[in-house]
Amino acid sequence: MLESTELGLLFLSVAGVAVILYGLSLLAEFMKQHSKRNILIGEVQNCAHEERRDEKDQLIQYFYKLNIRYEDGRNIKTVSLNDTTERSKGEKVKLIRDGRRVKLLKTTYPQPVSALTAILCGAGMIAFQYLQKGAGDRIASLDASIVLLLAAISIIFTYYSDYIRTKSASQTAGTIKDLLLYETEKNTHKRIMRAPDTFYPVIRYTEDGTDREFLSHYSTNSKNGFKIGQETTVYKSPETGEIIEKKPNTILLIIAVVLIFLSISGFMSL
Repeated sequence: MLESTELGLLFLSVAGVAVILYGLSLLAEFMKQHSKRNILIGEVQNCAHEERRDEKDQLIQYFYKLNIRYEDGRNIKTVSLNDTTERSKGEKVKLIRDGRRVKLLKTTYPQPVSALTAILCGAGMIAFQYLQKGAGDRIASLDASIVLLLAAISIIFTYYSDYIRTKSASQTAGTIKDLLLYETEKNTHKRIMRAPDTFYPVIRYTEDGTDREFLSHYSTNSKNGFKIGQETTVYKSPETGEIIEKKPNTILLIIAVVLIFLSISGFMSL
């Protein structure tokens, strides 16, 4: 049976592998988005709204069926996609290849600093136990301090990227028109403890004199968390034209400061 120390080191190694895979996925996405052959320009041919309500007139389904025509080399192709944002006929949209599929380009990735630091951070987590056994606690502690510093750098770049993306985005006023109810009991297997239902706001805004709507990805477990008629701000990416919902989270900066403090404490104790 493994001792607690061995279990801790095993968990650290497994976590390190997970962090490396996450960093590699970010790097792969960055490279895919910066390959000209993967980015396609499409034109909306049709946008059909689909929604469904329950017996209490509560919105339980909301999406748009899109038919998009795009050029693929010398060929003209069409693709049918489901999305949660309303489009107008003739609207230009950016598409990206995802394996054999083509999907809407929702988010662009900045320079892959976060990805590279995540990979290095994961490598440091895996190396910790080997450095401890082969080079001693001092070198292992140095490795741990570097890992904490790299994690802080990755978090800071993530925050900065979100901040720049929101800062450069166009803004318009929006209003919560409705709430979509996601009933956990109907969408999951039976459990001993039932998870609470989730509510997603449907937001209406005006663009170029035309009213549009989209279903937010933000949610709450309380129906009072979002109120119909509540005003909000809608951000649109200048790069993709898509709705930006991921805003800078100041909690990330607090976490980064804590990690930097722990890292400096580790360096000073060497």
